[in-house]
Amino acid sequence: NRFNEKETKFRYHGHDYALKMICYKGYQYSPFYDKIGTSCDAELENLTAKKKLKYSLLVPQMIERYGFYEGTGTPYRVEPSEVLEVFPFLKEKAKKAG
Repeated sequence: NRFNEKETKFRYHGHDYALKMICYKGYQYSPFYDKIGTSCDAELENLTAKKKLKYSLLVPQMIERYGFYEGTGTPYRVEPSEVLEVFPFLKEKAKKAG
């Protein structure tokens, strides 16, 4: 059950974003037994590019720690290509590094 929902707008790397945080009464723990967990999901929209991501707040931590974007076919999965659409400056950064 949702118990708290907040939205904020901000500008980052020349793009306008809207971030909605949705928090729940229950708690979700990492499948890696690494003592991280959350009770919140996020909906992040790049208003400039008109691209959106929905994810558990566990996902960014699991991507950073393990390169894990959640399992293919699960509703929790964040596709790497969608991350690049929401944060187009990452593509530019990768081109410069490559």
